[in-house]
Formats: sequence, C-alpha cells, structure tokens
Amino acid sequence: MLIVDPYILQQASCRASMLVATAGFRPHDWEDLRQELVLDCLRRSPKFDSSRGDWAGFVRGVVRNHATVLATRRHRAAQREV
Repeated sequence: MLIVDPYILQQASCRASMLVATAGFRPHDWEDLRQELVLDCLRRSPKFDSSRGDWAGFVRGVVRNHATVLATRRHRAAQREV
C-alpha cells in the first residue's frame, strides 16, 4: 500500500472543493476530482528537483495546473453540448 503525503491530500481536497464551487462540477464528483489530482501529483513526483524549489511549492503547482486542465476540459465539453 502506498502512503500519500498528507500535504498532497490537503492541496487536492482544497482544489477539488474549488472545482465543485466554481467550475461546474457536481458535489458527488468531489472524491473523483480529488483522486485524480492526487494521482497526477504522484505521477509527476519523480520530476521534483529540490534545486528549483521546495516540495510544497512543487505540490501546489502540480495540483493547481491539473485543476486548471480539468476545469478547461469541463468548460470545453459544456460548449460542445447542444
């Protein structure tokens, strides 16, 4: 079993809540959003370079960027619906 950094969970939870509140996701999507944000951060964690910044900044940036991708995808999908 993989132990996930509590900071990743905190940031993913916060961003998932923001996506539900502002990007048109439904409340029952919250857990899936959080899980996807955590997974993306874990997938990118080998690229962390301590000479470029600290771990917390890396996590915030990765989670923020992926939340933006999810919101953009949702917005574009909504525009295509007739």
